[in-house]
Amino acid sequence: MYKVGDKFIIEIEESCGADGFSQSNVWGVKGFSPLAVREETLNLLEKYVPSDAGYEKGLSDAWKVAKKICLNPDDGGIDFETIEKIFGATPYAVMKSNTPQEAIDKLKAWEEKQEIKVGDVVRVDDLVGDFVVTWNKEKTAHCMSLSTGAFCVRNHEKLAKTGKHIDLTEIFKGLEGEDAN
Repeated sequence: MYKVGDKFIIEIEESCGADGFSQSNVWGVKGFSPLAVREETLNLLEKYVPSDAGYEKGLSDAWKVAKKICLNPDDGGIDFETIEKIFGATPYAVMKSNTPQEAIDKLKAWEEKQEIKVGDVVRVDDLVGDFVVTWNKEKTAHCMSLSTGAFCVRNHEKLAKTGKHIDLTEIFKGLEGEDAN
C-alpha cells in the first residue's frame, strides 16, 4: 500500500522497524532520522498527489523550449549560432542539461537583451554608421544617425543592437535647461 518515496505532509524515506529490522507497517520519515510512523498513522493523512496543472505547465514549457531550439528560424526557432551564444551549448546539450524552466529563463533574459528600446545604439542593415533609437513602436523604430543627424524608419529585424545605450532623457533635460537661459 505505501512505498519508499510516497509523499504526504511528510516524505517516507525507508521501511523500518523499531528494532532496526524491516517491518511492513512501520515507515521512516525523511529528514527525521529517529522518527518512524505506523501505517495506521499514514492512513489518517491525505496522500500527496502532484497537480495535473503543474504537470501540464511543465509539459507546455518543455515543448516551447524544444520548438525554439529545434525548429529553423523560418518556423519560429532560433539559429544554431544564437543557441550557442545563449546557452554555450548545442541544442542537444541544452535539452540534456537544462530543465524547461531554466531554458525558458535563459531565453527570456536573452530576448530582453535583444528588445529594441529608445536610446539603444543600433546598426541599420542597409546604412553606414551607428544610429540611436528615438522612437519605438511594436516592430518599427525611428533612428537618428549619430554622425550625420539623418533620420530613418526601419523594422526591428533590420536593426542590430551594439550593446550601447544613450540616456535621451538626460540629453533633453540638458536642452530644457539651456532654453531657460
